[in-house]
Amino acid sequence: MAIVEGTEQNQLERRVATLEGELRSQRERMDAIREIGTALGSTLNLDRLLSLIMGKITDLMEADRSTLFLLDEENGQLWSKVAQGQAEREIRINVGDGIAGWVAKTGQSINIKDAYKDPRFNADVDRRTGYRTKSMVCQAIRNHRRKIIGVVQVLNKRTGYFTIDDEQLLAALGAQAAVSIENSKLYLNVVGKNIELLDTQEQLKERIAEIDLLFRIEQEMN
Repeated sequence: MAIVEGTEQNQLERRVATLEGELRSQRERMDAIREIGTALGSTLNLDRLLSLIMGKITDLMEADRSTLFLLDEENGQLWSKVAQGQAEREIRINVGDGIAGWVAKTGQSINIKDAYKDPRFNADVDRRTGYRTKSMVCQAIRNHRRKIIGVVQVLNKRTGYFTIDDEQLLAALGAQAAVSIENSKLYLNVVGKNIELLDTQEQLKERIAEIDLLFRIEQEMN
């Protein structure tokens, strides 16, 4: 009887230790999400913002690298200047092509253990860079109107495969990223309009000066 009670006690202690570990892990993730939210609110520069988002997502997801694509509706393409582990350059993918293009087209999330076994995967980037994509989780990023504005792609979990918890975490981070990206676009739009307004004002001043000069010349001639 004493042996049985001791075994049950050990199992209970292991269970409690497991639950405490899971709770600690969830708290750490929530703290990290709050930190990311604070960091994302620190800049409106789009390139810096994308780099910041990807760095935080890669660390928190315990992944090898991440890429965030923004949707260019006019050209029907996804584009990104962020590709960790590579020299920074702009990447463009047609909507519907590859995993990221498929997610942008359908709006569905995807979690793959072996990318090369998925017919939607396009290995051209791997061949060009010498990189080997293995596991992958990819989700659409939506704005407050639920409209797709981009796609986030996280590659190669360092230990094991991406889990359902990882998918939920990425969804939460993607929602934060969407707010920051929309704010950045709004800011850039306002800045652009202000620049246009200043240009118009300068042109108007120049035109008024020209008219004033012509008026004075006409008066002198009279």
